[in-house]
Amino acid sequence: MRGSTASRRVSEFVGVALFAAALIWIVSLASYDPGDPVWFFSTGSHDLAANFAGRVGAFLAELSFQLFGYASYVIPALLVVVGWHSFWCRSVDAAGNRAIGAALLLGCISAFLSLVFGTLEVSGRSFRAGGYLGEWLAKELAEYLNRTGSLIVIVTLIFLAIIMSTHFSFGRLFGALIDGAGHAATDALGSFRAWREERRREKQRRDVIAKHTKKGVPAPEVGVAPGAQVEAGAPRAARRQDADEKADAGSAAATARRSLAPPKPPNVSMPAPPLPLPDPEPIAKGPAARRKGD
Repeated sequence: MRGSTASRRVSEFVGVALFAAALIWIVSLASYDPGDPVWFFSTGSHDLAANFAGRVGAFLAELSFQLFGYASYVIPALLVVVGWHSFWCRSVDAAGNRAIGAALLLGCISAFLSLVFGTLEVSGRSFRAGGYLGEWLAKELAEYLNRTGSLIVIVTLIFLAIIMSTHFSFGRLFGALIDGAGHAATDALGSFRAWREERRREKQRRDVIAKHTKKGVPAPEVGVAPGAQVEAGAPRAARRQDADEKADAGSAAATARRSLAPPKPPNVSMPAPPLPLPDPEPIAKGPAARRKGD
């Protein structure tokens, strides 16, 4: 348990150190100035280094650019990848193949830059775009394959180096691009068909309006039945006036009918007759009363 914890701590420390080294390296390359005083190369024209990483950064940038040219920007990226795996304690699959692929990628990019750009001028100073390594590789390849053949071989080796160092699949990439292009083309075709159908309907509507206008008949309104349409040729104001006149005439006729009708008799409510009273019940007589009556 203690050994695993210690190894994990060491891996995290190595990962953080590689992240810091990659950051310093990229800052040094980005702020490179040919006039900085550099150890073992040139004294430079500046008393103090203008590089953001100081004299160490100026030396690191000068060394990287002299050896690999602008391909030096690949080195911080490789450090970040290795530091990420080390920080999370992840083992790198096929580490040997990946290391060979990374070295091949760095050399091929340097040679490609040397073949394409050759020498560049940076702050009035001649600068090799691919560094000494790229210049040497480009010279050796151009001697046997000329410039065009060398470019073809170098581009092929760059693709192979990417596959070796990252296990990246260009087949899946091209398949995804083709599928995306197919979906985009299908959507664009559907949009074009909808736009064309809309234009066709708009043209038909304009033709119908033009036809009715030429005949002097207003165009039929959408949603109105043919039998309910107003007479052709009557303007809207005249139709509205006729409707108002008809409504006034109808109301006057109704008023006249109500005035000539005989008055209705008043409603008289008669009281209901009282119900007959029931006969009195006979009173039972005693024996003496019955004898007296008899």
